[in-house]
Amino acid sequence: MSKFIPQITQEECGEVIQAISKCLRFGLFQTNPNTGVSNKDHLAEELGQLSFMIETLLVKWDLNYNIYLDAWEKKPETLKQYSEYEV
Repeated sequence: MSKFIPQITQEECGEVIQAISKCLRFGLFQTNPNTGVSNKDHLAEELGQLSFMIETLLVKWDLNYNIYLDAWEKKPETLKQYSEYEV
């Protein structure tokens, strides 16, 4: 399984992109007629799956967790700097 972790992580990134697109296009509260799940809940599920894969990739590839955390902690400031949105 570990050799597929990067590919699965990429797939999860794509699924998050698609879920966000559906939220923006159709709204957070529209539900999928086949599943009854709202776009908002589907996005939360996809984010959870991506988070798991990111953590797994960090471990399997022995990535520097301090660099990861540092980037995570700096992101709110760069988001404020380059975005119109409040954090």
